[in-house]
Amino acid sequence: MPARLPRIDVVVDVEDKTCPCCQGELHRIGEDRSERLDLVSAQFRILVTRRPKYTCRACEDGVMQAPAPTRLIEVGLPTEATVAQVLVSKFADHLPLYAGFGLRSRW
Repeated sequence: MPARLPRIDVVVDVEDKTCPCCQGELHRIGEDRSERLDLVSAQFRILVTRRPKYTCRACEDGVMQAPAPTRLIEVGLPTEATVAQVLVSKFADHLPLYAGFGLRSRW
């Protein structure tokens, strides 16, 4: 994804940060990060979804992480707004798929 596009961070975190087995405090050990292409009022931006990972230092039982939000296209990059814009451009505005956004000329 181009670095010039603005990025919007969305953090999907666990609700409770206490260890289920020993009730100790969970400590962040990393995160999974994914990027999707989004369109808002004919402006592209990148939605960054971060899901921190936590583990307990006392018992080291396992890693806890919030489940990933569902996507319209399971492993795809576009958001729901981007897919809607492509569909409207194709079927309502009668544009060909390759001319919907002019991405090829900018990237």
